[in-house]
Amino acid sequence: MNKKGFTIVELLTVISILAIISSIVVVSYNAIVENTKTKSYENYELTMKSGAMMYVMDNGYPSGGRITLTTLLNDNRVNYFNNPNSDDKCLSSYVDVIKDENDSSNLSYKICLICPEYKSEGC
Repeated sequence: MNKKGFTIVELLTVISILAIISSIVVVSYNAIVENTKTKSYENYELTMKSGAMMYVMDNGYPSGGRITLTTLLNDNRVNYFNNPNSDDKCLSSYVDVIKDENDSSNLSYKICLICPEYKSEGC
């Protein structure tokens, strides 16, 4: 007898394998997208720190020890940070500049990035 085509069992097996592969791809894709968003926020924090360091070098220690993102934007130290999911801006962010008690020339920077869907640790 001449057989042409596939049996129902063979077709169901192929469909099941394709479904498993596609579910793995979707989960991996979602993890990559989420990781990219997290990296964007981390890069924003590093950019704010660099901008604050340049600001302090040029203008000295800020009054109150805080440099707002608006100040860094107005001084052309950084560009606007957009939320990766939307066009919302992260305008309420700031950098606290902290002087060392023993050495006033030794400064540390605490970045507080506040976006609609993200907030730095310790803010």
